[in-house]
Amino acid sequence: MENLAAITRPILGSGKCTASLLTGELRRPCPCSNGKFEVPVSSGYICCKTCSHTLAEHDAFQHAEIPSPSQAISSHNLPLQNLQHHNLRHAENNTGTTEPTGSISTRLSRKEVVRALWQRLKEKGVVHVQGPPASGKSTLAHLLRLHVENTSEMQVVSLSWPKYFPGNFSTMARYYRLLNAITGRQLDLDDWRGKRVLLIVDEAQRSYACTSFWNDLIRFVTPGAGPCVALFSSYGSPSRCPSGRQVTTPVIFHPAQQISLRRTSINPDIGLYFSRKEYDELVHVVCLYHRQQGNEMVLPHRLTACLWDLTSGHPGAHGRSVESIVRTVWECLSYDGFVLACIASGPMRGILRSLPAENFRAKISNVSRCLAEAVVNSGLVASARFKSEIDMCYREGWLQAEHEEGGKKIYIFPSCIHQRLFEDILSRNIGPFPFDRYKSIEGLSFSILNYFDPDRLKAHSNSLLFPRRLKAYFRNAFYYEFYYACYKLFGEQKLYLASGWTGELKARRADFQVRGTRWAIEIITEEDDVDECVARFKDGGRYSGWLKSQGIQQYLILDCRTSRPDKMAGKKPVDTY
Repeated sequence: MENLAAITRPILGSGKCTASLLTGELRRPCPCSNGKFEVPVSSGYICCKTCSHTLAEHDAFQHAEIPSPSQAISSHNLPLQNLQHHNLRHAENNTGTTEPTGSISTRLSRKEVVRALWQRLKEKGVVHVQGPPASGKSTLAHLLRLHVENTSEMQVVSLSWPKYFPGNFSTMARYYRLLNAITGRQLDLDDWRGKRVLLIVDEAQRSYACTSFWNDLIRFVTPGAGPCVALFSSYGSPSRCPSGRQVTTPVIFHPAQQISLRRTSINPDIGLYFSRKEYDELVHVVCLYHRQQGNEMVLPHRLTACLWDLTSGHPGAHGRSVESIVRTVWECLSYDGFVLACIASGPMRGILRSLPAENFRAKISNVSRCLAEAVVNSGLVASARFKSEIDMCYREGWLQAEHEEGGKKIYIFPSCIHQRLFEDILSRNIGPFPFDRYKSIEGLSFSILNYFDPDRLKAHSNSLLFPRRLKAYFRNAFYYEFYYACYKLFGEQKLYLASGWTGELKARRADFQVRGTRWAIEIITEEDDVDECVARFKDGGRYSGWLKSQGIQQYLILDCRTSRPDKMAGKKPVDTY
């Protein structure tokens, strides 16, 4: 197969690969006897041309067959400057490990998603994959490269679009000069549009200002002829976007070319987030790993469902984070500080790339109000009211643009963790609780009930009509309405209710804790058993440890069942203890 440039690079030989391959429940040694690496070698994370494992996973050199110049270039791969072809990981904005085998979640093949993505590329020529930081874009790009190299004769060029070009190239330079500068080719070679290659571009949002790349290459891509192009970007709605500096792709893509976090009716098999099947595979791999280490681990179905509900399929919250959370998870999820600590300094810290920096402070500003409204509405924000603020949150990766059925665009949090973290951030400066206005937990609760919206509650009471964006964060319509009504009671940006972490599945804590007080509130609906609910608060009950640790002195059980409750001795529709 013809190469784009007749460039050869020296080959570094190493010893036997020490990594292992996992197939089902079987683990076997990698068969690579001598590693081969293109030089210069910039880090131990560079991948072997034979087995794709890293240099750090190979023994020292013993003997290696020196390839001929014609063998020095893979028939599938183009030589790229600084070996970016083998390592798409962008260290400048990644605070966590970026090596593909460094996390269990990145060892999943995602073969069904990758096959569907490759098929879509062959059909459409260009595909745009867009998601916030830490959503698995670079991993999917890496898996796509491996899949095409192993199953197709098409050459693969994979690169990360740089912040600054070598030689101080202007963004107005011709596209082929920019691509040649990135890949280390002769700058004047203008043959990209005629080559049958797969071009994978990570950090593609940096290319939006390079008009020639879009007008002279992307617009001319024709399915079945010339290059296929897979674009992976951190922002850039395929359609219209809020005002501000350019965050949209210069070319408008067909919906079938748009890949985002969630699967859609047009692309039902492709999405950055794990499907439930992939998540179950991840849990299986984690448990298998611990069994091989001599630690028997089997996750109950309800616990597995709880973790799925918490992470929403987010790749950045999976992998080692699952291992971290499974340890005494039922107790740990009852404490907000546990999950916050995991994210701040534990295995989940990679997700911080899509969260505000540590010096971010929630001030009385339109951005804070926009985020507060997003928290209580699970991401649904009035775009006309917060146009520029949404633009900022979108560019920073705090909110993600999604298209619902029918073409309506909404803004959502990438996962439940993001929503809870913003709830915590925005509640830090709310001020002391106004005991002068609400002297008792009953007074507060009935004041909140006065802000219930009967029409919205009636519409949401049907579980089939309860919006999907809300189900991930709130157990039911009454739970959501109470949370939202409290926000309206205290005014914008006053998040006095600390909600649970587990959405539809509850951990070992009450539904709500009132910040600045020693009060807790539980809501029961038709699916709850009243006696079982009361038992949760008693000594030895499910909530007893949490009540003691939080110093809860009063709790209220609010009966929101739609039918009249059975007569119970000493029980009222609202009981305070």
